[in-house]
Amino acid sequence: MDKLLSELMDEYKERFDDIFPLMMTGGWSDKRIYAEIRRCLEEGHKFDPDLPDGARV
Repeated sequence: MDKLLSELMDEYKERFDDIFPLMMTGGWSDKRIYAEIRRCLEEGHKFDPDLPDGARV
């Protein structure tokens, strides 16, 4: 994990008392992951993977 991602993950955990679910971002570029974590932090909400009802993770 690179330094920027580590810092963003730490900030996310501190803010939401939960880890950012990297396993839900398989195939995403680093740039997209950084942007999504920043968006969550800026908008004040946890990541929503937008899974169909009844989906198991």
